[in-house]
Amino acid sequence: MTASPPTDRRTPLTLLTGFLGSGKTTLLAAALAATKERIAVLVNEVADLPIDGALLEGYDEDVLTLPGGCVCCTLRGDLYDALARLRAHDPARIVLETTGLADPAPALGALAADERLAASVRLAGVVAVVDCERAERLLDTEPEAARQLELADRIALSKADLAPHRVDAVRERLAHEAPGRDVRVVGPSSVDLAWLFAPPFAGDTATRWLASSPRAVAEHGTYTAHGVRHGAPVDVDADRKSVV
Repeated sequence: MTASPPTDRRTPLTLLTGFLGSGKTTLLAAALAATKERIAVLVNEVADLPIDGALLEGYDEDVLTLPGGCVCCTLRGDLYDALARLRAHDPARIVLETTGLADPAPALGALAADERLAASVRLAGVVAVVDCERAERLLDTEPEAARQLELADRIALSKADLAPHRVDAVRERLAHEAPGRDVRVVGPSSVDLAWLFAPPFAGDTATRWLASSPRAVAEHGTYTAHGVRHGAPVDVDADRKSVV
């Protein structure tokens, strides 16, 4: 009699990455609104004010935010505790939305190198969001944007509705920067959940990277986050009024 293989009780985790303003939160909100699965979300924000997390709270109660630092470098020690809190709700899957400045490599390394993390979650894919309006400029000037593509196994092309004339050129650039990746146009009403949460194909980029260099350290150039507190309501049109 042949014994059945042990059941993998780890929670699948999808890493959602993409440069600042690429549309990660918009894509994730659309996915949460469309799915019937119980999805837990961990949002990492480099600033102290958790804006992206607040935008998602209306879609799903299982939303946690790691503000005030990047999970790929300064918050790795908090990652296990946050994931443990999410897993206590018994979700079907977890989505970790990184900051727009994150190099996914150290976060992926933490998932593999930390025995507690490796025993509780398994990598279910790395999705990079790229917006049609700024793709080439970001790839030419921002190392993180290129690094996010290197470790993705699929690429979500956002804001195609705002720049439909640029879709072909961006696809051509992505074919050069990230050959072999599956690129799909996504939008608030066109989210293919089966594609977004599909398991990575055998020999995917992230898995091969984990086997060779699981302990990379991230640097984010000159970007910093600043918080400003104001004791009264702020007039968002004040600057515009001052120049009229």
